Amino acid sequence: MRLKLLQKPIGRGRGSGADASAETVAWVLLAVLVADNLSDIGGRLKIFANGKIGAARGPFKKGCTLIDALRAILDRPEIASKISVFIVNRQINTALIGWMVGETPNIENEYVSFGESNEPKQFPDVLVRASITSDLLREIANKLHDGE
Repeated sequence: MRLKLLQKPIGRGRGSGADASAETVAWVLLAVLVADNLSDIGGRLKIFANGKIGAARGPFKKGCTLIDALRAILDRPEIASKISVFIVNRQINTALIGWMVGETPNIENEYVSFGESNEPKQFPDVLVRASITSDLLREIANKLHDGE
C-alpha cells in the first residue's frame, strides 16, 4: 500500500483489506521473492517488476514485464499449469521463468529471462536466488480462478 502499487481499499477494519486477485497476489509474491526485509522492497520491487523480455517466448509477448507475466500466470490456470520454474536472482536483478513444452515435466522446457537488460552478466561467486514452486503457482492460480 505504501508503495502505491495496489489500490487502496475503502474503509477500515475487518474485511476492508485489498482483494485477493491475480494483481494483488502477484505484487505480494514478487515482494517476498525480491527482498529479505521491508526497507529493501521499494526499489528492488520496481526494478524486478519492470524487467522485460526482449522477444516473444511461449506465453509471453515481446516487452512483457515480469509483473505482467506473474499476473498472467496467476490469472490463467492454463498458463500456470505449464510453468516449471520461477526464480529470482537478487544480485543481478534478473528472473527466470520456465515452462513445459511437452506433457512430461522436466524433460522439454523453454525459459525466458527478465531483467534490466538482455546483456550477458558476470555472475557473482555467491548468487542468492529466491523461487516459488510450480505446484504453489498452480494452486494459487486455481484458487483465484475458483474465487476462493
